[in-house]
Amino acid sequence: MQTIKINDIEIFPGEGNIQINDIQGHDLLAIWDKLTTQYPGYELVLCFRNMQAPMDALSSIGATLLEDCIDFRVSPDEFVPHDGANISLLEKSEFEEFAKLHDTIANADFYWTSPLVWQEWDIWRICVYKKNGKITGYSMIMVEMRDNTIGEVFAVEADSPAVRMSLLSAAVKAAFEMGKSCVVNMVERDDTHGHEATLALGFREVGYYRGYIVRSI
Repeated sequence: MQTIKINDIEIFPGEGNIQINDIQGHDLLAIWDKLTTQYPGYELVLCFRNMQAPMDALSSIGATLLEDCIDFRVSPDEFVPHDGANISLLEKSEFEEFAKLHDTIANADFYWTSPLVWQEWDIWRICVYKKNGKITGYSMIMVEMRDNTIGEVFAVEADSPAVRMSLLSAAVKAAFEMGKSCVVNMVERDDTHGHEATLALGFREVGYYRGYIVRSI
């Protein structure tokens, strides 16, 4: 993933998107003018893991809450797999079908749009659920990260809790088969079914994550 630095702050620019992680309020305000000059009209996402978000600074730039998640993690020894039928790894030949579901139905506002996922194909393992031969659900796990011992679940989309649990299980299994020692799953605080599925697979709660967004800087 491409990164740049402004005032020693690491920035993750995409196509019309910028992401910044765990930034202090004074650092955010210090680079704000440069961001608006270099990336006018871009969407800005600010992510905070186990860190108090700088609300005064966020308010001053017009940022609003995007995600409020619980941080769950599981190791291979803790993992309780839940296998399901009709689930397989996505093939490149199926990507167009997956992209339609991902971009237009499930995650239209997701930072990782299908063009970005395609560009970074090797950092993902995508598991799909098929009903009558068509992809109706999927899970995405990033398997190449700064800490390469970790895999992180980025999305699980399904039309039933049982399929959702099976897709999440398949994603975790794919990461562990690559030798990862930990899988992270961020679940929205009010997502009851997501919490139940995550805990049933052996995950434990370790912290929280909050994301804020400025739609156009």
